[in-house]
Amino acid sequence: MIVEAHIREYFACKARERSRIFDLELQLKEVEQLLVPPVFEEDVDELNVKS
Repeated sequence: MIVEAHIREYFACKARERSRIFDLELQLKEVEQLLVPPVFEEDVDELNVKS
């Protein structure tokens, strides 16, 4: 009985960790989108002309 409770707690803890990692990955993607401006085809054309 005690072992089952420990096993349940272990897997609940792992699920919370996975959820936290998922949340952090989403936050990281949001920050990356703010830091890296999207590249548009016009920008690429201008770069090709300059080089």
